Amino acid sequence: MGLYNLLRETESALKTARESGLDMSVEYLNEDYAGYKFQEELRISTRTLGSFYMGLPYYDQEISDRTLNALKQVRDLFGKHPFHHVMDGRLAECVKKADNEGLKVPNELKDYKDFKINSWNNPHLNYNTPKDIIRCVKEGYKDPEVFSEIPPEWLISQISC
Repeated sequence: MGLYNLLRETESALKTARESGLDMSVEYLNEDYAGYKFQEELRISTRTLGSFYMGLPYYDQEISDRTLNALKQVRDLFGKHPFHHVMDGRLAECVKKADNEGLKVPNELKDYKDFKINSWNNPHLNYNTPKDIIRCVKEGYKDPEVFSEIPPEWLISQISC
């Protein structure tokens, strides 16, 4: 699948999610619910889009603008959903790549040039909710570092309940 197809797929998923009227900042836990499916599609398409963009052998301004715009729109759509951290990481990775390739970065994304990638905003994470990470640990995943992948404010909100 080429980059243009990935862009169209991501832009289409964005349009469908917006038109659904569902709040993408909510953690949908039921896999059968439309909101969950929209979020999953956006997570997967942005991961693929970001990875493909990072591996391009050449860059041009149009491709860069469309990719960064699609990632920013998905990030904005997720709002305060814990996954917005991962979207920040994906945006930062692509902004840094565009900047290194000498391409113009939109003013509203310039802060991502200095964005620090942490374990909870690693652009390669792919979870539906931080509860998925905790479930992995309960099911026998032994690496204690996995807890560092959980957004700090999510952990605090769970502890204070």
